[in-house]
Amino acid sequence: EEAEEEERELPVLDLDTDFPLMPDLRGLSARDAVQVLAGMDVQLDGSGLVSGQVPEAGEPLVADATIRLALTWRDQAKN
Repeated sequence: EEAEEEERELPVLDLDTDFPLMPDLRGLSARDAVQVLAGMDVQLDGSGLVSGQVPEAGEPLVADATIRLALTWRDQAKN
């Protein structure tokens, strides 16, 4: 009866700073990634989990820039 769910805490995008930095979204579902980037222009390529992102984690976010996320499926057990 034990469900082995690895629940990762979502990264936080702090837009209240002068120089917001791109969080590491790799491994998140498209839904979770878009939730983290709420209000930003996001382009999704593929389906599944985030496997790549532009800008890279830790890079500064530019106002009105489009964030591109590459998504791929990984072999994993589904409940």
